[in-house]
Amino acid sequence: MDSHQQSPQTQEYLPRAGRPSLYDPAKLGEYRDAMIRVASEGGHQAAMCLAIGIRSRDTFNQWRKEYPEFKDVCDEAHLVSLAHHEHMGYLGTKGDLPKFNATSWAMTMNNKFRDEGYSRSETAVGDVHIGTIQITQDNLGKYLEQLKTMLEKRPDLLEHIGHKDVDG
Repeated sequence: MDSHQQSPQTQEYLPRAGRPSLYDPAKLGEYRDAMIRVASEGGHQAAMCLAIGIRSRDTFNQWRKEYPEFKDVCDEAHLVSLAHHEHMGYLGTKGDLPKFNATSWAMTMNNKFRDEGYSRSETAVGDVHIGTIQITQDNLGKYLEQLKTMLEKRPDLLEHIGHKDVDG
């Protein structure tokens, strides 16, 4: 919510009514420590709110807008959380995490970190993005035919994974 509301009669901006903010700049270090701890365990905005005593994500977002030093802490915590989740994905793909669920990890990345390019916007369940090519259930056959044609021309591309021919 904006810190000012527009008066319909005058089109002027008036200060927002309500109780004063509970934000305390003297507690910035405490906020940072709690948010980094939560982020380093993979937590995100809701858990950070609770860790610093905020009971509303609206308040959290308002503080981000109004207090640049708080926004800096939020950005740092977000980066720590992203690093945690990327590292978990790395360990999972290496096979170092027993029972790693790649689908669950991908959904977490899609939902928590869409601004970092992990978004799967407007795709159906089962669709896969490879580079800049969007493969959907509808166009999968077309891409498989294109891939087969390319591999028939360049069978050497399969040698590094142990395949000798396109059909087998």
